[in-house]
Amino acid sequence: MKSWKIVLSFVAVFLAGLFVGAASTLHFAHDHFFKPPHAADMAARILTELRTELKLTPEQVDKIKPIIEKTSAQAEAIHRQVFQQLKIVFDASDESVKAQLTNDQVLKFIELKARRHRPPEQDEKK
Repeated sequence: MKSWKIVLSFVAVFLAGLFVGAASTLHFAHDHFFKPPHAADMAARILTELRTELKLTPEQVDKIKPIIEKTSAQAEAIHRQVFQQLKIVFDASDESVKAQLTNDQVLKFIELKARRHRPPEQDEKK
């Protein structure tokens, strides 16, 4: 009689670990892959890496820092432009798709899009 309780306990612990792992992975992926990098964070990370790996002198850091900051700001601006262009492309695609749907399908399509863009935390609360 006790053996099924032990097995059930192990299964429960396994499932809890699976759930926590999946939620952590989604949170990490959302934070690191779907948000544009900030220029200041990018510059700091690059500068730290160069400073430690190349053993830069303070004078070299002073000369390289403005270059890295300028490049990071340019990269952030390009990233923003690309995401704006992608939004335009996807919005146009959505309108073309909706033109092919019935009224009921359009409502479901809008709901589907809202669900897809909702942060994972909101889906877990249901």
